[in-house]
Amino acid sequence: MGLMTGINVVALGCFVSFAWGTKGHFVSDGRMPAGMLVVAVLSLFGWAWFAVRTATSGIGPGAPYALALMAGATCLFWWAVKTTRKRRLKIAFAPDQPQAVYKTGPYRFVRHPFYLSYILYWSGTGLATKGLWGWTVPAILGAIYVGLALQEERRFGASGLSDAYCQYSRDTGMLIPWPRLFRRKGFSRHA
Repeated sequence: MGLMTGINVVALGCFVSFAWGTKGHFVSDGRMPAGMLVVAVLSLFGWAWFAVRTATSGIGPGAPYALALMAGATCLFWWAVKTTRKRRLKIAFAPDQPQAVYKTGPYRFVRHPFYLSYILYWSGTGLATKGLWGWTVPAILGAIYVGLALQEERRFGASGLSDAYCQYSRDTGMLIPWPRLFRRKGFSRHA
């Protein structure tokens, strides 16, 4: 199997996993929030654009890294699903207050592993394509996911879980696992 075929297979598998998560894992009150509909439509457009660009223009020099990012995104996504399957999370843009602070599985390293997996995936699509236009959808969706993570941070801060979440956030990065990594090596982020 060539690199381009591998990238397209992994990209499709990851995209299908994310699409399944929308209906098969995350909890909603029966209707999808409007913001989630926008993300779903933009994601479908982005995946189709990625598939057409790679089919017509080939892959860019970042393709091997893209393959690694997309495979990592898929693994991270399913690890987060496994961690939250007994007490599933609300779908993005749902106005509900958080019900639990997860600290196991990928949540030991980052507070928002689902959003990180999406960002890694879309970054992979940008790396795999030729030219800057391939980064349009990843940039838009990346900004949305960072905004959603920040919104969830505020919800935790306003909930009954505020103190526990504050302590957890001191030890765990929002989207980058740096605090815990540095602490394990004896570094202090305040040094």
